[in-house]
Amino acid sequence: MYIGTMYTHVFQEFTGKPILVLDLDDVLRPTVASALAWYNKEFSTDYLVDQRMSAYSYRVVWGCTLEEEMALVDRWYKEASLEMLPILGAVEGLKELVKRYDVVIATSTDRSYADGVIDWIDRHFPNQIMQVCLLGYFHYEHDIRLTKGQLAVDLNAKVAIDDLPYHISTYAALGVPAVLFGDFPWNTEVVLGPNVQRALNWDQLITLI
Repeated sequence: MYIGTMYTHVFQEFTGKPILVLDLDDVLRPTVASALAWYNKEFSTDYLVDQRMSAYSYRVVWGCTLEEEMALVDRWYKEASLEMLPILGAVEGLKELVKRYDVVIATSTDRSYADGVIDWIDRHFPNQIMQVCLLGYFHYEHDIRLTKGQLAVDLNAKVAIDDLPYHISTYAALGVPAVLFGDFPWNTEVVLGPNVQRALNWDQLITLI
């Protein structure tokens, strides 16, 4: 149905409530912190989520090539990603959102990690998500993949939530109201445009939407 390598897993059918498109990594689960913690354990380092992550690029912190970064991230996904716990407030917050919205998760994760993503969602948010769409953005050029904004328009979504400014810009460009989530090095200095709000945490998010 879509260009690129997007993979969609359907958990349950839509109920007719307004659709909300929700990011997975660093909105529902602390992906960057988890990957850095795994790396620290493997290589006896002490990297933290700091300003060196301003480009959302592990290789900037790890001092490695793109190919080495891909191999390391692959190891982390297979060895440790299922161990992540939800971000503070996400469990309670999502319970509130699903009362008002049909929630679709849109993640940049590659379809090769679909089984792990699906298992993690089932484990922590059972019977709450309608679909998860894996767009396969990681390590690829944005213009050869379906944008999250395009996906939201196709779904006729009423609102979208993401921590990455790039994805927020794709929502805003197509008129989809969006919330920039969190207080991370890669999004702290972003100037919010029309139809974009910011929520620093899940408590703020619930009050906004």
